[in-house]
Amino acid sequence: MAGYIFGFLLLLHSSSVSAQSGWHLLTPPFDEEFFVVASSLFLYKKGRDIDVPGRIKALEKIERLHKKLDEINFDIMNPSEKMKTIIKETIIKDAPLNKWEQLQAFDSAQQCERERFRVMARLIRQTEKAERPSRPSDEGISSFSIEEIKVWEALIRIQLSKCVPSAIYYKTN
Repeated sequence: MAGYIFGFLLLLHSSSVSAQSGWHLLTPPFDEEFFVVASSLFLYKKGRDIDVPGRIKALEKIERLHKKLDEINFDIMNPSEKMKTIIKETIIKDAPLNKWEQLQAFDSAQQCERERFRVMARLIRQTEKAERPSRPSDEGISSFSIEEIKVWEALIRIQLSKCVPSAIYYKTN
């Protein structure tokens, strides 16, 4: 799933920037293993006691996620909001920059930001297709296709992305 955004962006265009100048578009890492555990739990109505592979390893994260979801009335959200919330909570927003993934390099900050917003707009159009108002709320999050989840993940990661100067990018790597 995490690789989807990279394939998507690599198709857009590539650019060559020297190591000493330029800007890099970075996205925060996605904890795919935790996403699988978290989404599996919520397929079963937030069952805290069910046995999901990897659950014990992610127990602390799952308890934090449960607490956060309880605070935001997760149970009354529509299925697409539930899925997006789970995706947002499994993105590692506070990871050090050297753990973030580089999507592209640019000659200027303006080019980087322009591309970031262009990709964001394209992904928003794609996610609108998944926001089907006709989807019954009792279908739950299990009714989403892998492709819908991948597009939401890509959109959320690009929304959280940063354009970083090469000097900072290479200093952290």
